[in-house]
Amino acid sequence: MGYPQQPGWGYGYPPQPPPRKKSRLGLVLGLVFGGLLLLGISIPLVLFAIEYNESVGGPGSPSQAAPECQLPEQVTAKYHASSLSGGRDETVATGGLRQVNCGWAPSPEETVHFRSVTLYINQYTGRDGEQEAAESFEQQPREPGAVEVEGLGDRAYLVPVTGSSSYSGAEVRVLKGNTQFSLNYTGWDKEFWFFGTAKIPQPQADEAAKAFATGIAANLG
Repeated sequence: MGYPQQPGWGYGYPPQPPPRKKSRLGLVLGLVFGGLLLLGISIPLVLFAIEYNESVGGPGSPSQAAPECQLPEQVTAKYHASSLSGGRDETVATGGLRQVNCGWAPSPEETVHFRSVTLYINQYTGRDGEQEAAESFEQQPREPGAVEVEGLGDRAYLVPVTGSSSYSGAEVRVLKGNTQFSLNYTGWDKEFWFFGTAKIPQPQADEAAKAFATGIAANLG
């Protein structure tokens, strides 16, 4: 004799209610809160990094220096060495040799591009000045990697300045008339993120050194 089956029952077990859907509100709120927290931390860090790495160098106030050292601001500021410092400008009593040196540095406000420029001029003022200058120019040793520079003075060549550290740059040596000079453009750059340093890209160093040397050659008349 069978027992009557109750309505809604199957195989003697009462029907189970469907599982309740878990609320995702807590997860969503957690993600939103975490995102806002991360954003709140990231924005100040990014702003700090941008400000820390922003180049704000401007033109400096040149001190008294030889006429050959007076270069337009468009050159010195463009290549991050706008502060001119005067140096020696004297003529050796014997031999008729005039010697001049001066230099450029970043403005005090510069925070990214730390560049230094040094200039050494030998001008032979005697009767055979041009010959003496040419002989002096030819006697200088040519380092590996030296390349001729066309259109700069009577003769010129450029030497990359490289090494294992971040210190880098370029040197240009020029002969013009009775004068020969050497100009060094060296330094380093601060990397974008915080406190690292990096070499000056060689094409930029070459361009800057040639721009300074071109201005000096023009000043020689």
